[in-house]
Amino acid sequence: MEQENKKVLTFKQGCEHLGYKPSYVYKLTSGNILPFSKPNGKCIRFDRDKLDLWMLSNNNTTQKERKIIASTYLNTKGGSDYGK
Repeated sequence: MEQENKKVLTFKQGCEHLGYKPSYVYKLTSGNILPFSKPNGKCIRFDRDKLDLWMLSNNNTTQKERKIIASTYLNTKGGSDYGK
């Protein structure tokens, strides 16, 4: 079975999937920053979907997206009189 189709990844596969060095991944797991499992308290395993969600967390919006959000907020909250 190819790694790309596997839902559960070994530690080495998780490092490759993230593109991080093993020492950094150990640091993230020991700090409980990165989602992982240790079946029977042994080897570290990763859920591919959880790793993908973690990598996409803390999303930053573009300047254009922020302007649209601000404009929508002002239009719906009646803030169009701001500065008058």
